[in-house]
Amino acid sequence: MSSQTRKSSQVAKRYAHSLLDLVQEKPGFEVINSDTQNLIATLTHSKELSNALGDPRVKLSHKIGALDAILEKLKVDKFIHHFIHTLAHNGRLSDLLSILETVVDEIKVRRGFIDAHVTVADDLSSADEKSLKALIMKSFGANVNILFDKDESLLGGMILTIGSLRIDDSVKNKLSRLERQMILGKSPDIKQVA
Repeated sequence: MSSQTRKSSQVAKRYAHSLLDLVQEKPGFEVINSDTQNLIATLTHSKELSNALGDPRVKLSHKIGALDAILEKLKVDKFIHHFIHTLAHNGRLSDLLSILETVVDEIKVRRGFIDAHVTVADDLSSADEKSLKALIMKSFGANVNILFDKDESLLGGMILTIGSLRIDDSVKNKLSRLERQMILGKSPDIKQVA
């Protein structure tokens, strides 16, 4: 992760936490979650708008005007409306999509849910999926939504990603570590690949 990406991620987390600390009671996470997801969908489908928000040549008043029209059309809650204006005046509209996605992720966390991305070389049986979900729930103490990806180049094992945590237990990674040890002249630990 580059230092710019890390900085952007930290900024997104700060703003998301600030918003959710304010709305914990009123209007509540459900309203904020729904409005935020609608706004994310709008920004994702309109690349022109997303590009304009990040373009320093576009006047702030034009950006705010375009966003106000969208917010009005989507009938978003006043907290989101004020939040967007705060981001605009703080020069953070280029980070808007990242911040909104972080808000949605943080709502899941505060509700006790986490997304786990699991990449495997081959499809898992339903029993294996169930066991993996139970293990992750036990380890993280949260309800888990598992999103599976398939990547045959892993050769076996899996890669588990939860937030910024990444556990690479793939055969491909183990072979790569073994190769590096051999190149460096170290005695390879064959048990690592087993």
